Parts: sequence; C-alpha cells; structure tokens
Amino acid sequence: MIAVDTNVVSELMKVHPDSQVLRWGSLVDDGDITVPTVAAAELFHGVERLPGGSRRFGLELALDAFFRRVGDERMLHFDARAAVEFGRVMGARSRAGRPIATMDALIAATCLAHDVGLATRNIRDFGGLGLELVDPWR
Repeated sequence: MIAVDTNVVSELMKVHPDSQVLRWGSLVDDGDITVPTVAAAELFHGVERLPGGSRRFGLELALDAFFRRVGDERMLHFDARAAVEFGRVMGARSRAGRPIATMDALIAATCLAHDVGLATRNIRDFGGLGLELVDPWR
C-alpha cells in the first residue's frame, strides 16, 4: 500500500501530466493506492481558493470524479495513532532545527501510523522521518 501526496494527485489530474508520473501510476495497482484525508483537504482547499470560472469548475469536477473512484475505503484517515505520530514528527523536527510544514507533518504522521509509504515529489520535506518514500517524477 502506498499513499499519494497532494502533488501526485494534482499532477495526475492535469490535462498533460508528466510522463514519468503516468508511467509510475501505470505500474502501481489502483487497489494499492491510498489518499491521506489531509492531502484531500489540501486539494479541496486549493480549488476553493480559485475564483469562480471554468478552471475552478473543471477542477471541482475532476476532484469529485477522482474521489468517487478512490472511495472512502481507500482514504487514509488521520486518527488517534496518527495524532501520536504527529507529535513525534513535530517534536523530532523541532529538536533537529529542521521544521516541517504542519500539513506535511499531518500527512507523514498518517502514513507512519498506518505503516504506509508515501509517493511525493517532496522527498526532502519528508526525509528522515522513517517513511518509505517514492518520487514518481524519477
């Protein structure tokens, strides 16, 4: 099982996604992909920030279709175990003098709590946390 970060979902929703990301996606069984609820929240927030118009409407439709296809059973939920991991991630990064964005820490904590790897372009942001990381762009 592998979770997809916000940037991976965004890339796959583009009209012309990166060929490496498409290739990676074709090698992973759909049933092995999960989406952290925090990443979903980031995606919906991104759409909500856009002004009304055809671009926003198109993204709303694409997100709706994507999450209908994923289904709730393949969403990776932030839960009590993830809350504990979140505290550990934030504390460790704080002590190391290497801060991490809150949303990234929430995604990392969710993956750690559920023992799931993460596909992301932001390997550096998630590095050193004990996560199995995959960069679909490489």
